Amino acid sequence: MTRPQNGDLSSLKQPFFNRNDDARVPGEAIVKLTPEATSQIREHIPDISIADSIGARCLGIAEVDLTLQEIGVRSISHLHSPSPPVWNGQGWVEPDTTFYYAVRFDPKRQADAIALLSHTTGIVLAESNYWREGAAANPSRTQEAPEQWGLERIGCPAAWKYTEGDPDVVIAVIDSGVDLHHRALYQQLASGRNFVAFDKFPTVPHGLRLSGNYTNPTTPPWDEHGHGTHVAGKISCARVRGSSPTGVTLNCTILPVRAFARAHDWRNNQPTSWGDDKAITAGIDWAVTHGARIINMSFSNIAPLSEAQKNAIDYAIRSDVVVITSAGNGGDGWPMQPAATPGVIAVGATDSNNQPANFSSRGDHVKIWAPGVDIWSTHWGRSTYASMPGTSIAAAHVSGVAALLFSLKLNLTASDVRRLLLETTTPITSGSADPDITGGLVNAEKALRKAAE
Repeated sequence: MTRPQNGDLSSLKQPFFNRNDDARVPGEAIVKLTPEATSQIREHIPDISIADSIGARCLGIAEVDLTLQEIGVRSISHLHSPSPPVWNGQGWVEPDTTFYYAVRFDPKRQADAIALLSHTTGIVLAESNYWREGAAANPSRTQEAPEQWGLERIGCPAAWKYTEGDPDVVIAVIDSGVDLHHRALYQQLASGRNFVAFDKFPTVPHGLRLSGNYTNPTTPPWDEHGHGTHVAGKISCARVRGSSPTGVTLNCTILPVRAFARAHDWRNNQPTSWGDDKAITAGIDWAVTHGARIINMSFSNIAPLSEAQKNAIDYAIRSDVVVITSAGNGGDGWPMQPAATPGVIAVGATDSNNQPANFSSRGDHVKIWAPGVDIWSTHWGRSTYASMPGTSIAAAHVSGVAALLFSLKLNLTASDVRRLLLETTTPITSGSADPDITGGLVNAEKALRKAAE
């Protein structure tokens, strides 16, 4: 059969925002209080899953409450679930994530709300909440299974002689959710969490329409779009009669974290998924405190990374978690986020000729590559399968190899796994001397062989 080659932007959905577009969620902010101000809170502040139903509108801190009243506060919620204290070298202290809150206010005050909050005593950071676009692609094939060239190319059959994965190794997939009833996935799934909590009548960008469940985060993390299911099945997928396994691991545990809702882009007439900094940040923190050894974030955006999301990623890395992201599908060297964030492992996509896919973003921060053209994996609805392209699925390959390394030796640190992944790559070929092409192709067999030494 013809092997998939290159890959082009036409096979992927086109980004909704351009580089100069305003991607702020109207009437929403993320604020960080000082530890002193946090200790003065006299009101019960819920987390984002129940903020609207309880309707907290003040903190019990006089000066902060005056500013909140001035901007027309509608709800206040704790951005993160409670986290255990951390050792700072001298004693046990509250983690930095404790001090972050999400604020909804009158969208008519968008122009001055952030400035007013920033100049309020007790608030050390105030920033807008940004829309974040999911990186889903339309399935290119949903019937006959193609050759599993990606698993073969990175040496999975040889790596499985060392281990096929350990259920104690947990990989959080922060995405559009997972098909919780898929016959190849349900055995692999831990009890996840839904963090999608948009306003009931959100002010969305022109040309976008949210659908499905985008207001009720108390429901399970069901996938209503397909991207998260496809990514999860490439990381870990059980053997099912009549179907070949699609996952890099066969036994590791997936922790579904839903941070993106289903939407439709009327500009480009295509389905898509949308989240925000609030959901992603809360999801990262929750995954860390619920046992994830690896966090897979197969999405990338042009908008700058918020301080809140950067802080959550830093918290994960300090907590000995491997954070793996897709490089992005921009086809150039523009540093997408969170791929360009220090400490994460950003993954570019290759074709079956071992060349960078045309659509793959690249740059000095992209140190490792993996198959990302016509990749077969689980698909949402009726336990089906499909092929999709993108750096999203490339990142899933690398997350799977990281999970195999932890499975082989549970005492490995995140730094150990990062080093093994990067030191055992094989060269990729580029059609031209592109200075933005760095790093090599992930190699599961070489990485596990070196870990076993």
